[in-house]
Amino acid sequence: MMSLSDALASVGHSLYEDDKVSNITNGLGDAYESVIVSITSRVEPYTISEVTVLLLAHEKRIESYTINPDGSTPYANLAFNNGHKK
Repeated sequence: MMSLSDALASVGHSLYEDDKVSNITNGLGDAYESVIVSITSRVEPYTISEVTVLLLAHEKRIESYTINPDGSTPYANLAFNNGHKK
């Protein structure tokens, strides 16, 4: 987005900050839906820098759920007790 903005600015057509943010969020998939809602529902618009920080933090969170340090995929181990004593 920044390179596109710079290219447009070089020919005298600059984009508003909220247009840049909108273009960024429009290109994101379902995994970013919670962040998109947060960004688009804020009364005071986010800057590109703030959006970048939010998206990088969310991406890091997604990665923490998908890859363990040893390269394996995490999963939950659940154990249920039906209440019977043995």
